[in-house]
Amino acid sequence: MYIKTLNKTTVPPYLLSLTFAIFGFCGLWAQQSVNVNGTVISASDEMPIPGVSILVAGTSTGTTTDFDGNYELKTTSDAVLTFSYVGFAMQEIVVDGRTQINVKMVTNTSELDEVVVVGYGTTKKQDITGAISSISAEDVKRSINTTVEQALQGRAAGVEVTQNSGAPGGWGFS
Repeated sequence: MYIKTLNKTTVPPYLLSLTFAIFGFCGLWAQQSVNVNGTVISASDEMPIPGVSILVAGTSTGTTTDFDGNYELKTTSDAVLTFSYVGFAMQEIVVDGRTQINVKMVTNTSELDEVVVVGYGTTKKQDITGAISSISAEDVKRSINTTVEQALQGRAAGVEVTQNSGAPGGWGFS
């Protein structure tokens, strides 16, 4: 049995099947899976960044970097990887068949807001209506106190440090 085409030529059926099979394998070859690995470092000090989120764009497949900034991910050869981390600009990188992709993350200071830690949670500095007292680490280093309580005594407004008993370490905050 032969198939007639528009220009009145006949094509054997096995030739059509072979043509479709070749195109199908070409499509599979383009979507070939690869293991991608690499290291994510900070562009400013070239130190590894642990905990960077790496996602394959358009999917829920992803991973994070380990303590040394290393990652490994199985994806397709034409995938787009999205690298994101708090305080750094998000980057999108096309795999393009590569198996190793090292990334330098650039800081994004416009996204950082000053945050104040309060006794029951955190809040942005701009949202606080009361007075804020702060003691720098340099002030504490310069003092000749042996405990944190002694270092805070008399340095922050509204903080009263009292010794509850005559026993060593019998300090308390109020």
